[in-house]
Amino acid sequence: MDQNVKKFVAGEKLTDAIARAKRLNKQGINCIINHLGENIKIKKHATDHVFSYLEIIDKISKNFLASSISIKLSEIGFIINQSFCEVNLEKILKAASNHNVFVWIDMEEYKYMQKSLNIFRKFIKKYKNLGITIQANIRGTSEILESLIKKQARVRVVKGAYKEKQENAFQTNFQINTNYLKLMNMLFEKSDKFAIGTHDLKMIRHADTFQHRYKKNFEFQFLMGVRSKMEIDLVRAGYLVSEYVPFGKDCQGYYKRRIEEQGLHLLD
Repeated sequence: MDQNVKKFVAGEKLTDAIARAKRLNKQGINCIINHLGENIKIKKHATDHVFSYLEIIDKISKNFLASSISIKLSEIGFIINQSFCEVNLEKILKAASNHNVFVWIDMEEYKYMQKSLNIFRKFIKKYKNLGITIQANIRGTSEILESLIKKQARVRVVKGAYKEKQENAFQTNFQINTNYLKLMNMLFEKSDKFAIGTHDLKMIRHADTFQHRYKKNFEFQFLMGVRSKMEIDLVRAGYLVSEYVPFGKDCQGYYKRRIEEQGLHLLD
């Protein structure tokens, strides 16, 4: 694996991610493990990803790791067939529930958003160990977040890493930041257990200010390779912090998005 990629990806194998998770846990940082891959169009490949997540859950449990998992629906069959995807998701959720492992659904491109939300709403009726990601660059997310809060859903808010059409998404940093702050304010006012996924120092400071006012049960989430020192500083300040740790051979698309993200500081 290229050395530049290694800054953001634990390695090609699950053992690499587990080793990273152990090191993070020793520093008081939780882990969010993801097996890289998306837009899978072959059933066998989607099934392989399901088995991978079942193995991840098993390793988290056996190693007593403070770790959740994060999946993209398109890696477990969403594009192939929605029913096939739902069967696969339930296999993962059942195993995760049995081992007390939390599952995050990553949000993908806008064209998948509504169906992803529908699947999430269906499964949170049965599984409480499930959360979903909301992207601040997408228009209309405040209404979506309002409905999720009413269902007491666990949400993480991020800025969004996919390039979208103007009619679907905000295009400027100012617009995205304004909406992100609006969503974060809603979470602190109306929710309790949620996640703030950002590397933006201004947003981190806003979250700190909100927390002193509202005293909520939330966590900061960071991508591997970005703001490592900040992670430790926030843990020392008493915050719950998690790091997103991806692994796998299909890493080029993920790496490209990390480099292209506007406002992402690649160096600590």
